[in-house]
Amino acid sequence: MLSDNFDIICPQSSGQSNLSAEQMKKGRRAVGIKKKRAMELLAPAGTIEAFCAAIDAGADAVYVGAPGINARALAHRFSWAEIAAMVDHAHGHGARLYCAANSLVRQDELRQARETLYMLSGIGIDALIVQDLGLAAMARREFPALRLHASTLTCAVNSTRVGYLAGLGFSRVVLPREMSISEIREIDAKTRVELEVFVHGAMCYSYSGLCLFSSYQGGKSGLRGRCVQPCRRKFSWKGGGGGYLFSMKDLSGINLISRLAAAGVRSLKIEGRMRSAVYVERVVRGYRLALDADPGDHDRLREAEGIIAASMGRGGGSGYFSGTTSAADLINWRHSGNIGIFVGRVRRGGEKADLTLNADIARGDRLRLHRELSGERTSFTLGGIISRGQEVGLAGKKSEVTLVLPVAAARGDSLYLVDQGKRRRERGDLAARNFQKAVSRLRRRMKKGSVEKTFHGRGGGKTVRELDLWLRLSRSDFLREPLPRQVRKVILPLPVGTKRRMRTGFGKGIEVVWALPPVIDEARNTRVLTAIRGLVDQGQRAFFISHPGQVDFFPGAEVNLYGDYTLNVLNAEFFYAMKDAGVKQMLASIETDAVNLRDLARRTGNDLGMVLYGRPPLFTSRAVEGHLKYGRTFFTPREEPFELRRFEGMTVALAAEPFSILEQRRDLVAMGVGFGLIDLRFHRSGRKLLGTLLAGGRRRQRHSSFNFNSTLI
Repeated sequence: MLSDNFDIICPQSSGQSNLSAEQMKKGRRAVGIKKKRAMELLAPAGTIEAFCAAIDAGADAVYVGAPGINARALAHRFSWAEIAAMVDHAHGHGARLYCAANSLVRQDELRQARETLYMLSGIGIDALIVQDLGLAAMARREFPALRLHASTLTCAVNSTRVGYLAGLGFSRVVLPREMSISEIREIDAKTRVELEVFVHGAMCYSYSGLCLFSSYQGGKSGLRGRCVQPCRRKFSWKGGGGGYLFSMKDLSGINLISRLAAAGVRSLKIEGRMRSAVYVERVVRGYRLALDADPGDHDRLREAEGIIAASMGRGGGSGYFSGTTSAADLINWRHSGNIGIFVGRVRRGGEKADLTLNADIARGDRLRLHRELSGERTSFTLGGIISRGQEVGLAGKKSEVTLVLPVAAARGDSLYLVDQGKRRRERGDLAARNFQKAVSRLRRRMKKGSVEKTFHGRGGGKTVRELDLWLRLSRSDFLREPLPRQVRKVILPLPVGTKRRMRTGFGKGIEVVWALPPVIDEARNTRVLTAIRGLVDQGQRAFFISHPGQVDFFPGAEVNLYGDYTLNVLNAEFFYAMKDAGVKQMLASIETDAVNLRDLARRTGNDLGMVLYGRPPLFTSRAVEGHLKYGRTFFTPREEPFELRRFEGMTVALAAEPFSILEQRRDLVAMGVGFGLIDLRFHRSGRKLLGTLLAGGRRRQRHSSFNFNSTLI
C-alpha cells in the first residue's frame, strides 16, 4: 500500500480524510466511522463527484473502473492519483473501494493489464472485480494480496459455476441479474462464498457474458465495455408491427431487501457508473434509509421510495427476482428505455433542433440525445434555448422551442433530461500534491521490476497443412451422407432428459463430442450432471464445455474436454488457465479479429481453434413469453434483418446472414490455428450443405466476417 497521505475534499462531506502513514499501516477499517452492517450497500461512481455523493449518502463501498480494463470503458477514466485519493477517503469514512477490471483482455493488452494490477495492488484497493479468468490467473500468481470478486459477466447462473469460481480464489461472486430469489437461496446453501446481486439500475436483455449484438454490428464489444446498447433500439417485424422489443425495464428491489438478506446475499449493488452524481446520491440515500429502517417501518420505506423516484431513472420493476419470465413484467416495448425524463422528439433536425417540450428544462441541464436510426446516445450540457425567436434561460412543458445542440440531431430523434444543472454537484477538489509523488514512485518501481515482461506462452505446436474440421449439429440425424475426410469431431447437444435414440458414430476416426449448453439454471443442474454420468457409463468420453465452471461437472473423470467460443478466450493467460483446468483444445472467442488471433495462436499452438461458419446467437435471454414472435424476421431502423428463435429453453436472436471465414482457412493455418468449427445448428435444412461449403460453394451467399477482417474494440 502507498505510505503517503492522500487527501480528497468532497463538497458537503461529513468529514475530510487525512490519514497518517501510521494509521494506514494499522488497518484500513481501524479508523472507520461507520458501524459494521450485515449487508453491504455498494454504489457506482463514474466521476469524482459521484464518488463523493455515494460516500456522503451512506454507501458501505463504492466501485469504480480500473484504467483501461473495465466494462464501462466509455465512462470517465480515473487517474492513479484519483484512485489512490478515493481509497484513502473511503477508508477514512469506514467504507471500501473496489475497482472493476472486468473487461475481456486482448493478447496485446496483457502488458497493460499487468501494469494495472501492479498499480492497484500498490495503491491498496479493497477488491478487484474480474471477468477474464486469464487476468484472474495473473492476479493470483503475481499479486496475491489483491482480493478478487467475480464479475456478473462470468455468468455464474448455478451453484456449480459459483463453486468453481470460489475454488479459483474469488472471495465473492456477483450473480447474474436473471436470478430469482429462490435460486439465489439455493446457491447460497450449496456454496461457501459471498454473494453479491444487483438490486437497482439497468438490466440487459441478454445474459451477461453472452451478448454479441453490439460487437457484431461494428466491433464495439459489450464484454469489453464498448456496448452501443442495441437492445434499446426500435425494431420492426417482417409483415408489420414492432417497437422497442428488447428494452428492459430498470431493476428496483428496494421492497425485497429483507428477502434478499434471508436468501444469503452479502452485498446489494447499485448499477450506474455512467449516471450522474445526483442519481447516485438519491438512489444510495434511499437504499441507506431502507436498510437502516426497523423491520415493518413502512413510513421509512415510503420515504426511501420517494427519494429514489426523484433520481430521473427509468421506470422499474422487480426484474427476475420473483421468478417471472414474462415480457410484460420485464420489457417496456413501447419505450426506448432511456434514462431520465422524456423531453421531446425532434421535429426538425440539425444543431438547432425544433421540438415541443414534454418537461421543464433550463440552460445548463444535462440532456441525452437518442438517435433512432443507430441507437447511439450522446450526452451534453444544454447551452441554449430559443423560444419565440428569443434566447431564454428556461422553458416550460408544452413550449415550442429550438434547442442549441453540440451535435446534429435528426428528425425523430429523442431527448431526455438526465440531470438538472442547478442540482449538479461540483467536482471534488483533489489535493494532488499529497499523493502524486507516491504514485510516481510506485510507477518507477514498476518499470524496474518484472512487470515489464509479457506472457510468451509455452511454445507453439506443429505446422499443419490443413485445418482439422469440427462439425456442430443440432441433432444426430442431420447428416446421413459420409463426412469429408477433414472432419475429426462431430459435436451434438447433450441429451438432457431425452429418450430419443442418439446416433453416436459417424465413421472411423471421428470423435463424437457432447456439448453442454451455455446457460444451465439451478433447476437443470442436477439433470445435466445425470445426463453426463449416463453418457460416461455408456463409454462416451468427449464433452464440449461452454463455460469455464463446467469443468467441475467432471471431477476425477477420465474424459476429453473441449471448449466452445463462449469461454471468451482472447489471451494466452486465459487459454493456459483452461488448459491447466483440463481442457485439451478450445475455440478462440468468436469476437476476435485476425490480428489478435495471430498473436494468440503464436503462443498456444494447434490446440487453439476458430469458428469458420455459423449463425452465433447475438442475444441469449431468459425472457421468453409475451410479445415476441419466434421464427419471424425483425429489422433494425437501418433495415438490417435478424431472426428470433426459441432454443434450448432460451430466446436467441440470430443474424440473417451467417458468419463465415471459410475462404481464409489457409490464413488460419499460417497463423498456427489448429482446427476450425462449422456450426450448422441453426440451419433448418441442407444435409448436403457441408459438402457444398467445403467445395467452395455458396460464395455468392451474403455473409459477415464479424470482427475478423476489422478490429475488435
